[in-house]
Parts: sequence; C-alpha cells; structure tokens
Amino acid sequence: MDYFIKNTKDLLYDRPLHTTTGFSSITQNIGSMRNTGFEFNVESHNIMNDRFSWDTQFNISTIKNKLTSLIDEKPIPVGNHVLQVGQPIGSFYMYKMDGIYQDNQEVPEKLYAKGVRAGDIKYADKDNDGDLTPADKEIVGKPLPDFFGGLTNRFRYGNFDLTIFNTFSVGNDVYATGMGGIDAVGHNNYGMRKDIAANRWTGPGTNNSIPRAMISTHNTQASTYLLHDGSYFKFKDVTLGYTLPSNLTQKLNISNMRVYLSAQNLWTISSYPGYDPEVSYSVNNSKTMGEDAMTVPQLRTFVCGFNLTF
Repeated sequence: MDYFIKNTKDLLYDRPLHTTTGFSSITQNIGSMRNTGFEFNVESHNIMNDRFSWDTQFNISTIKNKLTSLIDEKPIPVGNHVLQVGQPIGSFYMYKMDGIYQDNQEVPEKLYAKGVRAGDIKYADKDNDGDLTPADKEIVGKPLPDFFGGLTNRFRYGNFDLTIFNTFSVGNDVYATGMGGIDAVGHNNYGMRKDIAANRWTGPGTNNSIPRAMISTHNTQASTYLLHDGSYFKFKDVTLGYTLPSNLTQKLNISNMRVYLSAQNLWTISSYPGYDPEVSYSVNNSKTMGEDAMTVPQLRTFVCGFNLTF
C-alpha cells in the first residue's frame, strides 16, 4: 500500500476577465492545490490444483483534492463549476433543486411576476430574497470520485480458461448537460425520454422531481435536476478460452493452439440515467469536468480469435 501527498503551486489557468477589458480571459498563475490519497494492490491464489485454479488481483485508489490558495482568495466561477479555496477543483456550482411548486400560492411574488407557476422547479433560495439570482448558486457536488479501482479474476478448469476484468468508481457526480434537451419537458422540439414524459408533473401532488411540460427557461437553469451520481461497476472485459489438447496439436504440427471469445464493455451497473458515466469524465478541463454532453458511449464489442505457437 502506498500513501501520497502532492502539493502543486503556480497553477496556470485562464482567469475570466470583465467584458470591459476587451478580452474574455487571461492565462496566469492563480493558486495552489493539494492531492492526498493511497493506492492499495493485492493478489491472491485462491485455489490451485491440477484441474482447477482461481487467481484474483485487486487494486483500489483514493484521492482527495482541494485548492489551498487562490489569487485574491476569491472564488472563481467557471461555467457550471467553481474554483474555491478548501474545495475540490472543478466543484459543481449551480442552483439546488428543492422540489416542484405544487400550487401557485407557493411561488414567491418576484418569481410569479416572471411567469413561474405551479409545476415549475423550486430552487433553494440561499439568500432568502424571494428571487432566483446567481447569489443562490452553491457548491452541490464534485466530479472526482472518492475511490476507484479494478478487479481481475482468472479461472482455469482443464483446458478452459476464463478471465473477468471489472472496473469501478464511487462517489463522483456527473452533470448530464446533454440531457437538458430531452429532459426539458417541452422546452424545445427534441425527443423526450419516456419516463420523463410519463411521470412529469401534471397537477398538485403528482410529482415532486420532474417539472410540468412548459416552454420556460426557469426549468432549464443549471441545477441539481440534471446532477446525478456517477458511480459505476463495469464488466470491462470478459474472455473465455480453450487450449487444444497436445495430442491434437501434434497432429497439426503446432506446439500450442488456443481459441477464445472476448467481450469488451459487456455490462455497466450504475444508477446514472445517461449512456455511460465513464465517458463523461474529463480531468483536463475544469470547465467541463464531469459533464456529459451525450457523448457516444464506449462500444460493446465481441472478438473471436485464436493464438498459435509453432
């Protein structure tokens, strides 16, 4: 097991500038950050005999990231994220959904004047001013997982062999920005997911998590409505092989022959409603870190082949 602490200073970043400068941003050293965590690896030979064997390899890593200093010590909002001292880099910064307005009497006067009605999303009013403003945004999640790793099991029975490789990630959030179109419930002419259309709010008490069908920019604000748990457990690779008996390979004038069938990205266990929680993860851009723009998921592929040794 290894434990690590890494301090990084003079972070380069495109810091946003006011429009009056004539420039959108400037690249400069904005601060420092710290990464801490551990890496653990273990290998075991669970069963070993002439007919059957079972080996396991397991690895798990954790990483805790936080910004330790920023220029002027002021938070820097970046898209749907924020850079803030004491918080993980790229933390999600948006409105927090607090249910659905069930009747018009619940709607604050200022929002009612803007067209908000029963069936629209209720956002947490952080500053208690009865309105929806950028001051109501807050840190609501993080794109980095609490821990991640892999698991490999290898089985052999006679001439057959089976290898199952799994990967997992736990504790990261994914903002399904690409699903904003199909989950907007009537805001545009995109298609709509069946469960969203069937379970949307249609009257008091019918739903407290999916808004009404209505053309309204109020319901399309960046919020926890589209923020989901991105944890997953994947069957990344499953391979079944068979090695021909030596008496048969000798007749074929070869020393060894193995045929196999392999499947990649066979199955993903996750509560994430999008295509693939893994492809949404970007470690290189804190502006889109952990955002899923409905990227094409990793393809499920099947391969059949053989290995020959002469």
